[in-house]
Amino acid sequence: MVWRLKLQICLGLGLLMGTYAQSAGAVEQLNLRLGFLEKSVAIADLETFTTTGEIRPSLQLYRPFLTPELRQALGKPWQIPPSLAERFVDDLLPTTDGERVIASLKQVIPESTLPDLRIALIAGTKEATGLTLINLLQQYPREKLTLDLGGMLAIALQMNNSSLQSKFLSPWIAQEFHTNNKITASELDPSRQGTREVRQRSWSFGDQQRQRVIPVDIFWGRRVNPPKEAPLVVISHGFGADRHFLDYLANHLASHGLVVVTIEHPKSNINWLASIAHGNNPEALLPASEFVDRPLDVSFVLDRLTEINEKSGFWQGKLATHKVTMIGHSLGGYTALALAGGELDLAAVRQFCQERSLWERAPADWFQCNAEQLPAQNLQLADSRIAQAIVLNPVTGKLFGNKGLGKINIPTLFLTSSHDIITPPLEHQLKAFQQLNSPKYLLTVLGGTHLSVSDPSHINKDLAANPLVPEVIGKAAAPLHQTLKAITLSFVQQLTPEATTYAPFLTAPYIQSRSTGNFSFRLNTSLPLATATLVELF
Repeated sequence: MVWRLKLQICLGLGLLMGTYAQSAGAVEQLNLRLGFLEKSVAIADLETFTTTGEIRPSLQLYRPFLTPELRQALGKPWQIPPSLAERFVDDLLPTTDGERVIASLKQVIPESTLPDLRIALIAGTKEATGLTLINLLQQYPREKLTLDLGGMLAIALQMNNSSLQSKFLSPWIAQEFHTNNKITASELDPSRQGTREVRQRSWSFGDQQRQRVIPVDIFWGRRVNPPKEAPLVVISHGFGADRHFLDYLANHLASHGLVVVTIEHPKSNINWLASIAHGNNPEALLPASEFVDRPLDVSFVLDRLTEINEKSGFWQGKLATHKVTMIGHSLGGYTALALAGGELDLAAVRQFCQERSLWERAPADWFQCNAEQLPAQNLQLADSRIAQAIVLNPVTGKLFGNKGLGKINIPTLFLTSSHDIITPPLEHQLKAFQQLNSPKYLLTVLGGTHLSVSDPSHINKDLAANPLVPEVIGKAAAPLHQTLKAITLSFVQQLTPEATTYAPFLTAPYIQSRSTGNFSFRLNTSLPLATATLVELF
């Protein structure tokens, strides 16, 4: 999902206007406006401030306002593929959000026009440094241009809102969620690979009614039947990923005798993203229908697996589709919560998207606002076969309103990462966690980012190239992967006769004991009173 942050930033500064044209000229002079102050300066002087921080004589009048935030906003490269930017704009401009973007741009570049922005954007993306606001201004097909510093500062500060929240909340959570209790020694290590040799097989299920082909992989331990009464584990990936996103976790669970199925969602996987980027797909970046189709994908696959389980053959009696632990990351986390019984609140989504400033939205908020296009009806997406849910960095926001997650009555484990600015902890996990009924768990990863849970062998490094907050992935995230293995296995085992054996690994002292230099882990079954109060203030 990291590429979404780049899209938001480019949109946030009015840069996503994308059909190719040759620049008819280049801006040499800027009218810098700040309230009643307005002065003509050479754009070269502004470029010097951007690259070195030096404030030349022509800019001295504006010295108090030439802040680090403004300098960062001018010079930050976004490294966004032009073709993807163009595709996104084509989807955005005809919408209400598109009208708001254009209106907001007038606050920053008052005399800007859509054709000018298109020309400057395409020329700017071809610069060796990548697309920045300063080189975009230099590519404007005008000799002179007005830049409103007040409007730009406001946008820059609002866009950093998610990051500022994380910086503020991280030390607070580290202290408030800390426990001094000691762990009980155990010879069992749930993060250690199990004894079963793991086998894997791929299937594809065609849903003719919805015209979707759903690829799945199934993992199991060779020559060993699943543990008695063991649940089936189903995994749903996030936007722009695929069914291999959590393969290390699927392998781990299978090595302990569990059967795991990973599902790939056709219109929100990595292939869909690639088709959008290359302009080969006529549909929106994230069709609103995906908020319905993703949960239906899971239910459809469970129907097919139930049929396989009832037929004679190798899989007969081995697929416990009546008792499923659902695991989802990001948009897959939304998918899991909807299946678990969370009720969508489209009115709340529409209100949020109409009232919240475009620049205040986190990347995930741009996607939840796509759900505005769903028909206003009571959507029934819950599947009674889901017995437990594990949601990793889930997209929630206002999708379930203020009460929709209170409809969930199964054990649920949330994972939130302190440095996740794609689905910021406050808006997408902590507030959502508050709505849940017990039993519930909150695993907080201090130092983690949105993609830290991903399989190091199956992550698209281009998507992980986040220019604002570098993603902690691969070997650097190994301690998190081990902790996730331990807590996931222990959580799944709560549906088996082994529940008591694994219960000690679902405790705050144990999870905190797994902390390392790069990551600190916390586990809570409720928010401390002070934190709950703080969450309500935002």
